[in-house]
Amino acid sequence: MISPPTFHLPSGYRSRAAIEADASAVAALQNAVQLREGGRADLGAESVLEDWSTLDLANDTVVIVDDAGHIAAHASLINRQHAVIVIYPEVDPSHEKRGLGTALIGWGEAQAHLHMVEADPRHRVVARHYPNRANSEALRLLNRHGYAEERDINVMEIDLPAPDAAERATPDHIRIEAFRPGIDDRQAFDAMEDAFRDIWGRPPSTFERFQRMLQAATFDPGLMLIAWDGDQIAGQAWSTITDGQAWTNAVGVRRPWRRRGIGQALLAQSFAAQAARGATRSGLSVDSKSATGAPRLYLQAGMRLQRTHVLMDRELRPGIDPSIAVTD
Repeated sequence: MISPPTFHLPSGYRSRAAIEADASAVAALQNAVQLREGGRADLGAESVLEDWSTLDLANDTVVIVDDAGHIAAHASLINRQHAVIVIYPEVDPSHEKRGLGTALIGWGEAQAHLHMVEADPRHRVVARHYPNRANSEALRLLNRHGYAEERDINVMEIDLPAPDAAERATPDHIRIEAFRPGIDDRQAFDAMEDAFRDIWGRPPSTFERFQRMLQAATFDPGLMLIAWDGDQIAGQAWSTITDGQAWTNAVGVRRPWRRRGIGQALLAQSFAAQAARGATRSGLSVDSKSATGAPRLYLQAGMRLQRTHVLMDRELRPGIDPSIAVTD
């Protein structure tokens, strides 16, 4: 097991937890990073607050501030069963090469060690990052800190309204309806977890985290579509819209209902619902080696590759991998 790291800051900087009032400044930082990596400056405070909606800001975020009070770097983390701690660090390009990236890696691993004591003692614990493949400096930095590349995660997008989005046929005996808060909660969560058991490297989520998502200010029941076969959920597609752009958080079809066109129908109706709410572009992320063939589904729906991130892990404690395994 790796010893707990120390979170060191370079001279001239201090750190604190993020607060909601930081959202605009963090969005500006994220836009600067996206431009540095060849992307677009299209994020606003609403997108940041959506990302923070399920986090405990006091423990799951950090901002690094310079002497002038400007936010020079930021990181947040997602805790998956205390066994996979996903860290999202960002350094303003104007503050690069000053040790802030290393500081954020240390912060993330320090938080991961705090979570480790809550993990099942039998479980392997890893710290995980998703650097943009275009950011060679970030890749090298993580390599130097012991992180290994596991697989590519593709971000795909489509301009809205999508071609034939409203006309995509729904398979026989399947009806697609909007989520009903307070009625579908538990069944929808259980069905999504079942659909996601084929996702590599993903420990089970919790119903409590799902409920926090439902309480987010950006949650719209009309953007959480459920494919019903009688009284059973065959699949779901859930998206949000922030700053005028749509993001599909999840598309999942359970094993008995796959390869029947349900995923395509869900995606098409999601695009139509997003466009009806004024979104002009829709995106999602997908494992390039998805066991369910998801990248092919999205290409068939007219989506295109926008950028690629690299899933990089560092093992902090050996043990049984708690991720949901692919089984026959």
